[in-house]
Amino acid sequence: MFEASEIKRLIEQGLPCEFVFIEGDDGVHFRGIVVSATFEGKMKVRQ
Repeated sequence: MFEASEIKRLIEQGLPCEFVFIEGDDGVHFRGIVVSATFEGKMKVRQ
């Protein structure tokens, strides 16, 4: 099982991010917002 802080850390290590917010307290289901220039110009499905 993961914690939200671990998911956030992994995303921040893998992408240059301006903002990362991850929430979820059951260890299985998470919701997040990731803002990164890496996604610019990409279709939603590619983001």
